[in-house]
Amino acid sequence: MLPINFKGKGKDLKNYRIYGQTSRNLFDMKTFAETAYQKNATVNYSENSLIFTATNQDAYVNEVYSQSVTPSALMPACINVQPLTAYTITMNSPYKCYISWLNDSGVPVHSYTSIPNNQSSYTFTTPENCTKLIFRLGKYVTNIGDTFTISNIMLNAGSTPLPYEPYGESVGDRTANLFEAEIVQGGLYGATGAEFDSDNRCRSSYILLDAGTYTISISSIHTIGLFIFSSTNVFETFVSYSDSPITFSLETVKKVRFGFATYSGIVSITPSDISNIMLNIGSTPLPYEPYGYRVPVTVEGKNLLQNTATSQTINGVTFTVNANGSVTCNGQATRVIYFAFNSSFTLPVGEFVLTGCPTGGGDSSYRMYIQTDNLSPQKFYTDTGNGVTIDNTNAGTVYSARILIVNGYSCNNLTFYPMIRKADIEDDTYEPYHAPITTPIYLPEQIRKVGSEAEYIDYGEQKLHRVRKNLFDYTTHRGNIYGYLWQNGNIDTTNHSWSISDYIPCTGTIFTINQIGGNDPAICLYDENKQYITGKNYSTGGATFKSAVTIESSTVASYIRFSYKLTGTDEQVDDLTKIMLNSGSEPLPYEPYIENTDLDVTLPALPTLTGTNVLSVGTEVQPSKVYLKGKLKRTIYGWHVNPDISNSSNAVTYLKDAIGMTPASMGSTTFDYGSWENAFFMPKPCMLKSNGKVDYYLDPNDYTKKLNGTASDISNPNYDGNAMM
Repeated sequence: MLPINFKGKGKDLKNYRIYGQTSRNLFDMKTFAETAYQKNATVNYSENSLIFTATNQDAYVNEVYSQSVTPSALMPACINVQPLTAYTITMNSPYKCYISWLNDSGVPVHSYTSIPNNQSSYTFTTPENCTKLIFRLGKYVTNIGDTFTISNIMLNAGSTPLPYEPYGESVGDRTANLFEAEIVQGGLYGATGAEFDSDNRCRSSYILLDAGTYTISISSIHTIGLFIFSSTNVFETFVSYSDSPITFSLETVKKVRFGFATYSGIVSITPSDISNIMLNIGSTPLPYEPYGYRVPVTVEGKNLLQNTATSQTINGVTFTVNANGSVTCNGQATRVIYFAFNSSFTLPVGEFVLTGCPTGGGDSSYRMYIQTDNLSPQKFYTDTGNGVTIDNTNAGTVYSARILIVNGYSCNNLTFYPMIRKADIEDDTYEPYHAPITTPIYLPEQIRKVGSEAEYIDYGEQKLHRVRKNLFDYTTHRGNIYGYLWQNGNIDTTNHSWSISDYIPCTGTIFTINQIGGNDPAICLYDENKQYITGKNYSTGGATFKSAVTIESSTVASYIRFSYKLTGTDEQVDDLTKIMLNSGSEPLPYEPYIENTDLDVTLPALPTLTGTNVLSVGTEVQPSKVYLKGKLKRTIYGWHVNPDISNSSNAVTYLKDAIGMTPASMGSTTFDYGSWENAFFMPKPCMLKSNGKVDYYLDPNDYTKKLNGTASDISNPNYDGNAMM
């Protein structure tokens, strides 16, 4: 889950885009956990981790093909690869790991390979004819029932291990609603399923459903009729109109249609009257959400550490939990004191910083720390006044947080400001904890990255930007030149069994084409002036008739041309309208050519929190398949002074981004910022390092303190810098 940080009160949360992104990781840990052959262990998935529970001391899942296990038991967990290609796998705890090499039918093409123990990354080359891999993962354990975790498995093409990134190809979780149908005016006859015109009925189009139990519900006050058809649209059964919800079961694959009416059946209704139709698997109606895909957007505060304690006195010291989550200590400790202010919490995978212990902490006075409670050995992260970095590698790690007061130490309004923030947020100013709030965005399709261009949701413009996958437009790119196109860019027009495409616009260095046919002719790349860059014969690299061909250039190409077979039984392209030419090294399933387009969408308003707003986008499949990009927003503060009004309070009118802001004012001893405290031009007192970087900001009302209330260096003659505004 990748965050983007917004300062202030969140007024600019709309100024961002959510981009789809294709991961370079080929190892889908979630699918692996769901499909692995559970030989001597069970495996579950949680937050980029595989959690194993041993059912045998030699604990592992999946199997190598030299041992007795049917191919059908292993095929679901296969990973698709290219033959004779280098790949690198990186993971923690690499023990008892093996790779089996299979073809498309699940038949071994080579003896299995063992990954050396304790080798965190391992590069291998797939054997000839190998198109699928099976990984056997596990380790020896001491006791049956022991658990162990393998996290952040990264399998990438090439011989260089890449940093971990979650598996995924597109953004958006499929919603539970199966109602992908159109509602139109008119009814259906119960005896025949035939359509008829009616102002008192509405009907749906066909929906294809597998065998199983389903429930349909609506929020509007109408009755529902069920019409069941065969998979070829032959009417079979009518279930009389009744109140929502309706539960029904299908023994085989069927098509269904639904009718909608009022209770009397004689009052006119229109399709727009039917609201919130929810068709879900199971016998329990689920809460409504639209058909399509869900992209959850979460807004949370900077502080991830919640103080769940209550005020109490322990061994002579009174711990007062303040409204903002800080803790004030008073009294002398009669024994060492451990004040637990959060007994159980988790963090996402990533790097964080714990701050909030007053300056001067240490072994002889006080400190604040968090500890791991489900790891052996335990880890401790202790802050004595300067903060401490936390490197969390497992989202399943459980932490607890405590304040420690040393025996005999006397506390006098000693205040702790417990805060854990993401390490990429440099500002350590304390902010109270805010519970995260998640708002779903619903889209008809997932968003994705195609080649070097990503689709995105533009929150400010309320647009969904779609990117075409197929670069080949049959109607304009098929060309009208007979002959061969050779890999050197030359053209041979003597053979009318072949044709050459037109110049096809593109941008990138790697492209893949399928549905071509033929061996000798080629695909070529050209620059912006249509000058030849490079070419490749279809037969290069062992490609066969109609197999996918990938071409790569060292420079960015602007055009592509290729040859395709017109006649002949073996080499002829099956369907010229089904040619798929896409960016990247993987052949994609065919989809028609479209122009890049912007679609109008209605996006929900996001809640905002006081202080720093951290925006993150995640999906159940893999959160990091998206990235966020803040859009630069020019801020313009304007005002107009009416010279005809003598009262200065009434003479000034705010314009542009200043509209609605409260003016600043100066009292006899204090200055009131109004709405202008965080304006970009407003000076702030700070301690500036000699290298020109702000070290931290000062309390504007007391320069002897930092903004978080701890002591500043304003009077420290050895400080490497100065106090500045």
